[in-house]
Parts: sequence; C-alpha cells; structure tokens
Amino acid sequence: MEGTTTTDQIAEDIERRLGERPIDVKLFPYHAPEKSNIKFAIVTSSLELRCKITKVRSIQIGWSTCRIDCSIHVNRCINCQLLGHSAAKCTQMNNTCATLEENTCRDCTHYNQKQEAATQISKAKKRPRPTNHGTGNKLCPTLLAFQKKALPTLAKAAPTTSNP
Repeated sequence: MEGTTTTDQIAEDIERRLGERPIDVKLFPYHAPEKSNIKFAIVTSSLELRCKITKVRSIQIGWSTCRIDCSIHVNRCINCQLLGHSAAKCTQMNNTCATLEENTCRDCTHYNQKQEAATQISKAKKRPRPTNHGTGNKLCPTLLAFQKKALPTLAKAAPTTSNP
C-alpha cells in the first residue's frame, strides 16, 4: 500500500469490508530502496475475523488493492536458530543442534531433548516428535504447535438458562 495510508484507514477499511475491526494494525516499510514508498501491514485480529479474512484474497485499502497473506508469524532466534523466541530472550549458550543432518528438524530435535530431560524428572509418558523433515518445513509439528498457540481462541457463548 502507498506510504500515506494510516493504520486507522486500514482498520476502517477492514471493518467496512468484513464487519469487524482488527485488534491492532502495524505498518512496516520495505527494506528495498525501489519499494521505499510502499509499506506492508501486520494485522492482529480475533479468530472470527481471521476466519473471514482467510476467505478473501485481497482488500481495497484507500485506492489500492492489497493482497492478503494470513500466515502466522512465529519468531525464530538468530542465535540458536530455534523457534519461539527472539535473540534478546535466548537462553541457549550455543547452537545445540549444529551438527544435524540436512533433513533433520532442529526444532523437533530440541523439543525431544527437552521432553527427554523432563520425563527423567517427572516419569511422564514420552511423545517424541518426528525429526525426519527439514528445519522450517511448513508441516513441522513444532511449528504447527507454535502457530496454534499464537491463534486466539473463539469467544465462548455465554451459558443460557432456561426457566421451566
């Protein structure tokens, strides 16, 4: 979208088109110099609004038609390359899975290592995740778990009482 569009205009256009106002809208500039006048927006919404947005390919914002991508962002640390946190919150002293093979997921391997340590203490049942996929695979069970955790829950309907 053009650089003059505001977050309020985006929220209003989404509300007009889909019937619900997003929780938050943040604008970010592109790093490429040829796109310096174009920004992209990250919208935080309720699960109901997300369900509506996933059915739409684009939306009119001001005079521009903007493509919609409903992917869920999960942080990946630049220090340890694991999902779920940023470098500022990294507790790993080193790259713990540095010697893994190419088609072995470092996120699932790390999850299994943490689970193994926890089960030795609590004697809980182990449920290891498969690691025979590459790191960053869109079907990675660890990535899917983080994405599910990031999704808001549906608003629960208030219980109804009936008078006999």
